[in-house]
Amino acid sequence: MNLFDMGGLTMTCGVRDLMDRHGVEFTDKMLECVKRHLSGDWGDICQEDKKLNDEALRLEQLGEGTERLFSMYETEYCTLYVITEWDRSMTTVLLPEEY
Repeated sequence: MNLFDMGGLTMTCGVRDLMDRHGVEFTDKMLECVKRHLSGDWGDICQEDKKLNDEALRLEQLGEGTERLFSMYETEYCTLYVITEWDRSMTTVLLPEEY
C-alpha cells in the first residue's frame, strides 16, 4: 500500500548505468526500494530522519503542508537514495555521489 503519491519516477545516469550493467536483477532491487519508500519503510536512514519523514506524512494528511521524503537503502550493488519531492510531483532514485 502506498502512503503517498510518488508522482513521476526518474533516475540519475549512475542508476541507469547500473541497470545496464546488472540487468533485471538490479532493476528488481531498485524497484523493491521504491516500493519500500512508498510504503513508509525508510530503509537505512537514522531514526531522526525517519521521524522527520513520518511527521511530514502526518502533517500532509492533516492538510498542513508537505515536505520532501528521503530514504536510503544499502543493496548488494550499491547504496540507493530515493527522494520524493515536497509537492509529490516526482520521485528520484540516485546514488549518494549524485546527490
